[in-house]
Amino acid sequence: MGWYNPQKILGSLAVPEMRASTLAARALCLDPSYTKVPCVGGTEGESLVPLFSKAVEYFDFTRHNAEMLTETVRSTSAAVSRNDGDCPKAAELSEAHALAGLVTKVANALLCKDVPRVTGFVQMNPGQIICSSRFMANTVEIQGSGIAKNLGLPMLSETETTLMNIALNDLSYKQKMVSDWYGKYCSSSSRLDACKLRFFTPKHFERFDDCAYTNM
Repeated sequence: MGWYNPQKILGSLAVPEMRASTLAARALCLDPSYTKVPCVGGTEGESLVPLFSKAVEYFDFTRHNAEMLTETVRSTSAAVSRNDGDCPKAAELSEAHALAGLVTKVANALLCKDVPRVTGFVQMNPGQIICSSRFMANTVEIQGSGIAKNLGLPMLSETETTLMNIALNDLSYKQKMVSDWYGKYCSSSSRLDACKLRFFTPKHFERFDDCAYTNM
């Protein structure tokens, strides 16, 4: 399309990392500033893998606890959306805090004041591909021109390795689905609006009965 740059970050895991780190701190009765749980894989669902083995040095959660904490992090967004009152407001504040930290790191990189590390959803190095997934979230170092170094995956526990295998399969499936869609609808046209019209076909119904029984 003429705009994609593999040196740029496609997505950030600042919010799920903040949630995972806070959850680990609560479980260990620690201040959240003392814990850091990186997230790898994808950005949501089964592809999101929080590395609770990295929460604090020389400590690891049991398999059961790690899986329970992982499921909690994955389902947080859906759980918050189903609640009313102060819960969504607190979630918005925590997300804003996480994103503010990310923006600060990006600003420092652009101003050449630092080479910060962030967890970003990026294109993998073709020479270091470990599966058919071209894109994956992991820790990278950034500078003014974009990604300076892709640090790849850290050492994983047995539980995290199992979850990562599932995540990579999920990522591969989704990326193949997007690639197939692009090849079918977008490769012959550079106009995104034309692709959208071909892919999303609106249906108009004059009566409720037409809508209710259209797929029966």
